[in-house]
Amino acid sequence: MYPSLTREEVDQRRRTFGNVKWTEAALQLVERFSPLVEVGAGEGQWQSELRRRGADVTAFDDHSSPSRFGEKATSSRLAVSGAHVQQADAQEALRRSRGRTLLLVYPPPGPMAMRCLASYTGDVLLYVGEGRGGVNADGAFFDALSVGWTLEDFSLGP
Repeated sequence: MYPSLTREEVDQRRRTFGNVKWTEAALQLVERFSPLVEVGAGEGQWQSELRRRGADVTAFDDHSSPSRFGEKATSSRLAVSGAHVQQADAQEALRRSRGRTLLLVYPPPGPMAMRCLASYTGDVLLYVGEGRGGVNADGAFFDALSVGWTLEDFSLGP
């Protein structure tokens, strides 16, 4: 996946950033929409960094996806420093976080992102991930985005 990086370097990158590395521009954009609810937060890397910068971020994960090292995730898995990831599925997380902007960072393939979108009552979605046909979300999610949402900002990242 990263031919120029050793396995240890890849592991360190994932410990620091999660599945996708942020950019300064991305963090600045996301911060503007605080307060946020991050669903599928994993170990809380993005939440931790955004909180460090002063953003109000509530993070949730149902721990159904494998951890960064491939083992089955558990609610006792340690989050990164500064993160507080609560255990809840998408519907419960959004029910408990009304009035917050939804942040989806590199959601897993499959229906989770669509479940979030279907349960979300807000006006702004911040999505960090690949587009249709990539490794994130599913066709239903991208279909729903194309019908009910307006793209305001787009970046290909670093």
